[in-house]
Amino acid sequence: MQIFDNPKHLLACKDPIPIPDEGVLIETSLGAEVLRAPEDSWDAGFASFNLMDFEHGLVLDGLATSRRTAILFERLHIPGVIPDEPAWTALADGPLSPKPGTVHDYRFLYEPKARRVQGWIDGVPVLDFRGVPFRINSFLPGVGLITLTKIRDGKSRSLRGQGVAGTFGPVHTGRPAL
Repeated sequence: MQIFDNPKHLLACKDPIPIPDEGVLIETSLGAEVLRAPEDSWDAGFASFNLMDFEHGLVLDGLATSRRTAILFERLHIPGVIPDEPAWTALADGPLSPKPGTVHDYRFLYEPKARRVQGWIDGVPVLDFRGVPFRINSFLPGVGLITLTKIRDGKSRSLRGQGVAGTFGPVHTGRPAL
């Protein structure tokens, strides 16, 4: 269990997943139980599976709370590197969990030639993002226990007695079916 305060808890693999011209299919499983907090609030905390592209500041994430699932595709605002103006977030809600800790299957497809990212949760299409602005060359996979509560007045507001228990499955990669 991770008790929150800034910074959050994020573990990244040392080796990235290279992306060939025909694209890549990435599958994993993820579940979460948020403790002592509203189970439907992203601000209280969530477990995440992360596919990070540090070259362009892009992330493609699977998210889970006790009740909610989602896929997030985002160009991060990174002070001094990526200004706030070209940053954006696409958050697509997925199926609800029948109970806290339910493990869900996540599937991500990136097709560089089509400039398209798609995502499914438990076989349900959730995200279809067209017009990816950059050719992503690799994703660095990771997992995290995160809260979206922003720092205000130079102080963290993340810690309110809550925590998250996350369940992370193996990661499988392959080429998309033609």
